Amino acid sequence: MTSSASAASASGSGPGAGPTAPLSSFDAHAPSEGFRLQGADKLAFVSEMFDRVAPTYDVLNHFISLGQTTVWRLLALSFLTRYLTRGARVLDVGCGTGWVSWYFRRRCCNRHPSP
Repeated sequence: MTSSASAASASGSGPGAGPTAPLSSFDAHAPSEGFRLQGADKLAFVSEMFDRVAPTYDVLNHFISLGQTTVWRLLALSFLTRYLTRGARVLDVGCGTGWVSWYFRRRCCNRHPSP
């Protein structure tokens, strides 16, 4: 086997290596290039990036911020609950992973049950 054939075989790109999966938009671009993308390419890049980050976002955010994001969320929710009347509805437009909505519903529904 020649050195080029051996290198191609080791990388999985030589003859008989089989089909390779196409790169996703996120894999095809360096993260620092994401802001330059436009249209469908940008949408695919951002969607795939969030799909990869979402499963560990809350844990990582808590760890990196040393718990400060949780403290901020709890303070914001405590402030808001003072101004809600019984049966009030709240729309979380920046829901993200849903932690705030989950916690808010759990805390407020116990104080202000829905009719």
